[in-house]
Amino acid sequence: MDFVSDKLYNYINHKYNLKINKSHFRVLLDKYKTDTRNREVYNSVFMTLFGLTLESLHTLALKYDFKKEYNDISETMKELKTTINSLTEKIELLVNENSELRDNYWRLNQSLLKATKK
Repeated sequence: MDFVSDKLYNYINHKYNLKINKSHFRVLLDKYKTDTRNREVYNSVFMTLFGLTLESLHTLALKYDFKKEYNDISETMKELKTTINSLTEKIELLVNENSELRDNYWRLNQSLLKATKK
């Protein structure tokens, strides 16, 4: 099988968050293609890491739409910004209310102390 090594490399990096040296990954793919006696060993390594054979990963990598994933991320970022802004406003309101309550408590406490002294 002839692999599109860049797509497969990007897919594994993005989907599984596995950081591999690109040149080492290409060497691994070349060895997989040429060393037919140990192909089962390579497949067992990929089955252990990803639960899929190298051919299955390659098929998924070819079908994977990176643009859709990034669009979903940008939408999520917009939602998070909106939520953060809303929570920031609520925090500011609570800080102001806390300050007012503290002032009112202090005044009430002082008036009670004056009343008990008389």
